[in-house]
Amino acid sequence: MESFEIILADDHAVIVEGVKAVLKSHSRLKVKGDFSNSKSLLDFLSKDKADLILLDIDIPGADKLNLLKKIKLSYPQTKVVIFTMHKGMNYFLEAKKLGADSYVLKSDLISFLPTILLKALKGEFYCSDELKQLLDKQNKKEIIKPKELEILSFIAQGMKYADISKQIGKSEKTIEYYVYKLRKKYDVKNNVDLLLKLSNEIILKE
Repeated sequence: MESFEIILADDHAVIVEGVKAVLKSHSRLKVKGDFSNSKSLLDFLSKDKADLILLDIDIPGADKLNLLKKIKLSYPQTKVVIFTMHKGMNYFLEAKKLGADSYVLKSDLISFLPTILLKALKGEFYCSDELKQLLDKQNKKEIIKPKELEILSFIAQGMKYADISKQIGKSEKTIEYYVYKLRKKYDVKNNVDLLLKLSNEIILKE
């Protein structure tokens, strides 16, 4: 029976060892190596290959989903399963758009991981049940617009409305109106509470 080579990209040693222990019991899945930062992972891929990468998008140097984008552009035949704590729907949707082959939350039972990886290797996309529930809810509720997310990201970086206005080419009053509508929509009184409420949705560039 065909076996597959797996790479682990995660900087949490306990998680890496736990995944290794679970995969060890499955003869078809061989852990070829583990990497704790994007540089070592990309250095390996430039010289060698694997069938699938189990990727935490928060490893040092990953720049969130930009690492996924780099891998998929340079090594399109390699399957990439996102393994993350990020439950935000916009992270999930962006990862899927960039070519992720599955999206697994670290809060899921790790014992199901081998089945998920084997499905991904066959081309079957998997996402955690918690995300499926969010998807069902958001089919009935409008997802935050890209421009709103962009403004929130700038606010989270400490930028003032005037600076955001110059950055995105909208008037300062327009920025204020966007934020006012978001506060009203999510029933919060200030930007701090707004950012806290939507923290899982906002993707910040390093």
